[in-house]
Formats: sequence, C-alpha cells, structure tokens
Amino acid sequence: METWRETSGLPWIGFWFRELLRWGTLDPFVAFALAQGIVGTRDEGGARRADFDAWLVQRGTAITAEDLIDPQLFLEWQKSLPNQDQAATAPGVVVASFTELAGKRSRYAVRPMPGHDGVTWLDPAGFRVAQSASMPGGPDTNPSRGDYELINDAFGVRVVRTY
Repeated sequence: METWRETSGLPWIGFWFRELLRWGTLDPFVAFALAQGIVGTRDEGGARRADFDAWLVQRGTAITAEDLIDPQLFLEWQKSLPNQDQAATAPGVVVASFTELAGKRSRYAVRPMPGHDGVTWLDPAGFRVAQSASMPGGPDTNPSRGDYELINDAFGVRVVRTY
C-alpha cells in the first residue's frame, strides 16, 4: 500500500472505488471501518468518522483532501485506538489466515467447516482455503444459513458474511 499511489499514478479515490461499491457508501472511511470490523453498520461508521477527523487534527500537521481518504492514515488511526476498539469485530466479519493457498486472488467464495480449533474455510470444490478462530456472527451462527466470502486486500485477510 505504501507505493500504490506512485505505482498507479492515481489519486486515493481510485483505490476506494471497489470498496465503496461493496459496502454501499460514498465515504471511504466508512468502507474502511466496515471492512476492518471496527463498526457493524454504515451509521456507526459515520459516527466514528468524527473520531478519525479529531485524530487527524491532533497530529498537528496540515490536513489535505487526500488525507481524508488515505488508507495508510486510516490504518495508523486504527493502530492508535485502545485495544478493545482495535479488536472489535463486526458481527459479519472475522480475521482469517490462508492455509493451503498463496492468496493470489483478492476474493474467494468459501463455506465454513466448524471444528474444535476454529473454522476451516473451504472453496466450492472442497479445498482448504483459510482458517479462522470463529464464525462471522458469533458461536450461535448456523453455518449453513449464510454465504461467505474471503477477502484478501491491503487491509488483511478476513471472512465476510455476505448473506
């Protein structure tokens, strides 16, 4: 992500187009907060925007329009949050790690296979893709009653419940 702007030659909004469409918002910060599991709804993300703006002002540097949508600053802000805020997970998002794939694609359709040591995520052909500690939605979630997608992007690897 550090060299994305220089490599692509595009403004940060070019980075955000896909995420804005995916999360149904016009605010890159809200898309970031949803993707990271900091908030569970767009309204909650809009409310947290004020926290990010205050953090930017506290840094004491001149704020540009690009700073308001810079994903590197969003990540820096997230790291500055108290531990309980950093670890907050939206009901439909869990952090995962690849098991037997290199993760060259940005998205994988997956199905859960709960076990004693967490959840193994399988692709439609039954191959192991990833592992996570829990299911999106919590321990009471019925694995057969949802659609899941593994996302691999600049914000990390995570499983999202899409339905």
